[in-house]
Amino acid sequence: MGLGMISIFVDYRERNHEIVSFLRKCAGVTVQFAKLEVGDYLLHNLLVERKTLVDFCESIKSGRIFSQATQLARSKIQTLIIIEIMPGELSRSKLRLEAIQGAIITLSVIYNLPVLRSRSPEDTPDYYYLLLVKLKILELRTSG
Repeated sequence: MGLGMISIFVDYRERNHEIVSFLRKCAGVTVQFAKLEVGDYLLHNLLVERKTLVDFCESIKSGRIFSQATQLARSKIQTLIIIEIMPGELSRSKLRLEAIQGAIITLSVIYNLPVLRSRSPEDTPDYYYLLLVKLKILELRTSG
């Protein structure tokens, strides 16, 4: 079962992020830039919002995470959020753990948005690649 070439659409505001360099090194993956109205990466039929822990905490404080969640939840395609939490970073965050957990619970339960944790920017492309492979396999199984 060949998967063929897989395209990842990256919001143009993410074009200089190191994740793009990692994605370009994945065999069978092409990276294309686009203006995504919501989310940072479009993996086949999956929209991904990527956040570092610092950005996630700032977006909780400002309330921006919930307006983003509303937009993601309204998307016609499946969405998820990936938070990059590097070892030791959680203890240095400026938010209480309960606030972070509360936001994750709200995103997961109230907005019905899966939240995944990545260990680093180097780890995130591995998630993207695995997600793409799983989605592609599922598509091949249901179309054949």
